[in-house]
Amino acid sequence: MKLFFLFLLALLTINLTNASLNLDKGKMEYSLKIGEESCQIVSLTSDDYEGTIKVRDVWAENQNEDENLNKYTFFASNHKITIKYIDTILDFNDRIDFEVCLTADKSGGFKGALIFTPDAKTNVVVEIGTWLIVNVEETTLINPISSGESRSGSGD
Repeated sequence: MKLFFLFLLALLTINLTNASLNLDKGKMEYSLKIGEESCQIVSLTSDDYEGTIKVRDVWAENQNEDENLNKYTFFASNHKITIKYIDTILDFNDRIDFEVCLTADKSGGFKGALIFTPDAKTNVVVEIGTWLIVNVEETTLINPISSGESRSGSGD
């Protein structure tokens, strides 16, 4: 009987450690101008996980923040960033190509992360994520009058 329980425990441990999610990108870099939307695709795959996956984003207070996720307590809106993605993947099985779109209303450099959390039936939850590195530039206005032209106010 004791041998049976050890075998069952080993089998459960193998199943828990083998269930994994994989992302094709460790980071997603966005370079955009104020008001411009930029979208990228990230692929989430798994050979053995099926079910629901919750998705959320977290942001650092400033660009110089290190990569300690405990310090990523801001929202995209704190930086005047609008981020669009599917926040819940229902019936995940095998692979999904996932679009992430950003628009910003403020210039600067921003760091965030997109976190994928499988719906765990246990207290053990293993999340996977990708870094979001965002550079937003001011929109430059182009003067419609070239420097070689001149205008005169004399009505000749």
